[in-house]
Amino acid sequence: MENFMNIYTVTVAVAIATVLIWTFKGLIYRKLYTRYSAWILNRLTVSLDTAYVSHKKRLFQIVEDYKNRQNGDLKILELGVGAAPNLKYVPDNSEITLLDPNPHFTKHAEENIVDARKRLKSVEWMQGVAEDIPSQSNTFDIVFCTLVLCSVVDVKKCLSEIHRVLKPGGMFVFVEHVAAEKNTWKRFVQTFMDPVHYVLYDKCSVIRDTETYIRASSLRDFQIENFHSTLYYWITPSIAGIATK
Repeated sequence: MENFMNIYTVTVAVAIATVLIWTFKGLIYRKLYTRYSAWILNRLTVSLDTAYVSHKKRLFQIVEDYKNRQNGDLKILELGVGAAPNLKYVPDNSEITLLDPNPHFTKHAEENIVDARKRLKSVEWMQGVAEDIPSQSNTFDIVFCTLVLCSVVDVKKCLSEIHRVLKPGGMFVFVEHVAAEKNTWKRFVQTFMDPVHYVLYDKCSVIRDTETYIRASSLRDFQIENFHSTLYYWITPSIAGIATK
């Protein structure tokens, strides 16, 4: 009887907790989870940047070459800026807009933004999502993101918005971890880890076939490199590249 009462008490407690979490999930996400996400992803910023540094440098050299061909300074948009570790790669005298849905990243990005303002024309922070970019069409020379398309809600809508805000001839620059090939051991591990990543890292999916989405978009002239990063085993498959409008 005592065991039954213990089980009953635990069951009721779990049921009540579940109902409360479900009822107030919006408030919990806004007040607590967004703070946690900014904190944990900021903690990972250095290791993530280091894992992709060579590919970022190569891509931003292409951006620099594009600037020289344009014979003028660039207007740039970064999606999912996080703690803003990519600002150091941006060409001098650029005007850059930083877009992120999580307002709690601003304090983590502050130091990088202050440093960037010493050599860039302007640095503007905007809160928003990549599926609904709060900018006019044909605005930016460059749109770039790193490790962002893994966590957007609607990849197709995001890519459509990127195409919309790019100027004709403008470039989309990206570095992303992606799904491993199907029917491989790594893909099996990814499938197992995917729910964990979704919860711990703000909707991050490790089984998203991002390259297929990019190639199916309205962008063109794809230059995409497949490689393996130095991150955890289940998120090493990666792509880096550019596409143009």
